[in-house]
Amino acid sequence: MSISGLSSVRDLPYAPRVLDWYDPFVHGFSNHFAWRCPTARISSLYRAHVSSRHLDVGVGTGYFLDNAGIDERIDHLSLIDLNPECLSRTAERLRRFRPTRLHQDVRAPFQLGGSSFTSVSMTYLLHCVPGDMADKGIVFRNVSEVMRPGATLFGATILGHGAPKSAIGRLLMSTYLRLGIFSNASDDEASLRAAVEQGGFSQIDVWTEGCVGLFVAVK
Repeated sequence: MSISGLSSVRDLPYAPRVLDWYDPFVHGFSNHFAWRCPTARISSLYRAHVSSRHLDVGVGTGYFLDNAGIDERIDHLSLIDLNPECLSRTAERLRRFRPTRLHQDVRAPFQLGGSSFTSVSMTYLLHCVPGDMADKGIVFRNVSEVMRPGATLFGATILGHGAPKSAIGRLLMSTYLRLGIFSNASDDEASLRAAVEQGGFSQIDVWTEGCVGLFVAVK
């Protein structure tokens, strides 16, 4: 880390002071007015699919797990993220679940000591992962390796191509791409589906709402 606490501008949205404003800006403003996929739509995936042994990949602030109203379902929760500030804040926010945490790059095999899961969430991670969607397929392969038969993966990612954007959405997208915060210029629904398929799932559903790609896949 540099003196500022950031290794690059890519880390800017997850700097401590910025994280204080992340939820109201992203889940309160951007989802509705920029990406046109209401936060409630994404929350519904959590209510539908979170199970007793859950893994959250790319934790952000822990907003969805904290607000989905599914506390009674979770017996074991694990968190994976490359950003230690996000991991720390989310683990504290979700301390009622006594989560385990893993600090690592999601493009590497998950070092979970043989743990396996019955549900996995991956929300607003892929559009920040470097490379094109074909490169990002490694994340789905890694996730699949720690899922039990019949387990469900679900999540969302902002698509940079082939989906209509509001004027605010176009401005934010171009800004985030220029700064290197997003890496999704060529990501579209078809390439997202192809990336999910790299996980070897038995069932896959991929669709677009606004300019957000949503997915559900069963091992």
